[in-house]
Amino acid sequence: MDKWAALEAAKPRLLARFQDAGAERIEYTVGFVCPYQVSVWLGTATDPQKAALAGEERLAATVRDILTSSGLGETDAVFDGVVVQSQETVDRDYEGSWFYALR
Repeated sequence: MDKWAALEAAKPRLLARFQDAGAERIEYTVGFVCPYQVSVWLGTATDPQKAALAGEERLAATVRDILTSSGLGETDAVFDGVVVQSQETVDRDYEGSWFYALR
């Protein structure tokens, strides 16, 4: 499976896994050099949800497992970690723009 298709396939699975913890948005940042470094951003509505989700035990390992099982091979991309961000923070610090927040 192509790395982009694998990332798209992972989105609904990531959302389903973390939805009960407040995740309502999945974004990626991807480096430009192969093997591509991929960071997964989990978006919540509130800062308290963000703090709770960021503190979840095995968060990065669970995200890595979902990416791998969705078809993202280690030769395609290097998992670079998880960022948890809230819409409250994006509204307050980034003029409401996820585009700015992800940069």
